[in-house]
Amino acid sequence: MNKNRANWQKIVYVKEAPLMLDGVALRHGRTDKILDDRVTIRNQSYLYLDGDIYYEATEVRNYDRWIEKNSGNLQPIFDLVYKIADRFAKVESKFDAGRLKRKDNKELVALLKKYSSDYQNVLGTLYVPVPMDRVLSEKIKRYISKKFPDQITEIFNSLTKLEKKHNVVQYHEELLKLALTKKNSNKKLELLAQKYAFLGIKFYFGRPFTAATCRKHLREMDDPTAERRHKNQIKRNETKAYTAAMKKLNPPGLIRRQIKWLQEAVFMRTYRLERISEGENNSFVLLREIGQRLGIDPFDLIYFRFGEIERALAETHKIGAAEIKLRKQPFGMVSLDAKTKFAFGRNYAVFRKRYKFRVVQMKEIKGQVAFPGLVRGRVRIIKTDKEMHTIRPGEILVTRMTTPDYIFAMRISAAVVTDVGGVTSHASVVSRELAKPCIIGTGHATQILKTGDLVEVDANTGVVKRI
Repeated sequence: MNKNRANWQKIVYVKEAPLMLDGVALRHGRTDKILDDRVTIRNQSYLYLDGDIYYEATEVRNYDRWIEKNSGNLQPIFDLVYKIADRFAKVESKFDAGRLKRKDNKELVALLKKYSSDYQNVLGTLYVPVPMDRVLSEKIKRYISKKFPDQITEIFNSLTKLEKKHNVVQYHEELLKLALTKKNSNKKLELLAQKYAFLGIKFYFGRPFTAATCRKHLREMDDPTAERRHKNQIKRNETKAYTAAMKKLNPPGLIRRQIKWLQEAVFMRTYRLERISEGENNSFVLLREIGQRLGIDPFDLIYFRFGEIERALAETHKIGAAEIKLRKQPFGMVSLDAKTKFAFGRNYAVFRKRYKFRVVQMKEIKGQVAFPGLVRGRVRIIKTDKEMHTIRPGEILVTRMTTPDYIFAMRISAAVVTDVGGVTSHASVVSRELAKPCIIGTGHATQILKTGDLVEVDANTGVVKRI
């Protein structure tokens, strides 16, 4: 495995369990194509360093060229991604606990293999919205610059208004409704938790939402009436800004379609993650049955690869407590030249040194404006979801990136600053929904700032500075 062959480009930061990463690696090793033979990811490269995710730069450019080639008609690609994601969440990941109990271990292995194959298919769609963001954003901004060179950011941000709602937004709205009606009985909270349980799962990490989770989120709503009024005003403002921008631009047919596709890419980016989370949550029915037979908590099985679980069921491999403890430590994975290597425990320290990247020291923290505003406050660095409970109302949330489980931390923050992300990122979408000043894609804000720093977030110019 020639690490020097790859020119690694950092894409995102997100914690992923070994079980999920094994699905990625297995998908990369397959010879078939995704999206009805529209694109192949055979032998694709992937580097994971305890949350930092890298793709090979040449492959990133190839993805961009693929989107560029299809930029005149992206709708078939959207349709296929939705089809694959929905099929995984609603059909392929569903298991009946009663029937599983009647299966022998050999039959459980067969079911796990089938699930693994289906999981690999949906993971094959993970990167699709990212080049869409880059290619479509560039085309639209280029068109705006020709007509209104001094208003590119303002007009562009107005064009990314969403018509459809993600599950995390729907969940928040249903919570708000319960808070307003004060009909938050245990039964209602249990039903809400069942409906949105999967929002607590992300690439197999986390725990499903429970009634207690929902009640905690309810308690964090200080003034539901004011919040509803505020949200409604934001929606009116977004609609007004979008209508004005479209009237001002008066774009031709192709640019008009590409604006709609960019909105679709914004929505799809979170939508397919929610469907993956839904499927992962469903699969715990199977993992629970396997765990009972192996004497292992199903939430500990996620630290192992599919093949290891299959061998444990076949009684050719034993998963012990010491190995489980080891797997919960920081780890790495690289998929390169059709070969995959995981590094756990002491091996990870050696592995990490091989893939050590130079961090550019930046004096200025600057990124892209996701939602405008100017605020001052104390920094709260959040690097993992386990740290989210530490944020206090009015603090500046500074994180590598946000995901659906960050919404309540974002809601009580004064502003949001991220290392990575574009116009289709979760932070960008939710900051507009919550009307929170937000700067995305700063590169290294989490490394330059520290918790307690007093800063000014100028989300009009995209600059963060200590004061």
